[in-house]
Amino acid sequence: MNRRMISRSLLCLGLIAAGSSGLAAGPRGLTVAPGEPAPILSVQTLDGSPERANFKLDKATVVNFWATWCEPCKEEMPALQELYARRSADGLNVIGVHLVGKPIEEIQAFIEERGIGYPIRLGDPDDAEIWSVGLLPTSFLIDSKGVIVRRYVGATPQQIAGLVADVEAWLDGGRLATIIEPEDVPAAVTIP
Repeated sequence: MNRRMISRSLLCLGLIAAGSSGLAAGPRGLTVAPGEPAPILSVQTLDGSPERANFKLDKATVVNFWATWCEPCKEEMPALQELYARRSADGLNVIGVHLVGKPIEEIQAFIEERGIGYPIRLGDPDDAEIWSVGLLPTSFLIDSKGVIVRRYVGATPQQIAGLVADVEAWLDGGRLATIIEPEDVPAAVTIP
């Protein structure tokens, strides 16, 4: 087994162990959790240009880690697109970070077929480690100060509804919904 595969395996085990608390250990034992500053998100646009997310430009940002082969990700994307289309004028940004290497043309065709209009960016395995992502989809709601408000792992219909309700509440200044975390996260897949 190579080092990267061992690192991914250990990351997944750590996420599973910490999943019910919403906490996850990132690189060097740092915690990626609600109330903590969001890690730096340095990604590439689909044309290959480097980009660093600035969470302070928007009232709320949803960072969604996904992959084209991830069935739960495909279930979640229409809700994120609808939310983005409806609430971007209210200060919402959604950034979809594709984590697993695929040809850019394949990713572009995938998002065009599904009518995805929110920004899609290319990440790499380091992003998964930095953000403590071992299962897909994993999303983060981040406030205008760059602080993680909530972390979401999986995409059951209840989880998707909870994420949408939380974003709506955050944008409207209301209270967040109850966290929905199934014990075994059935609507998530492990990053290969």
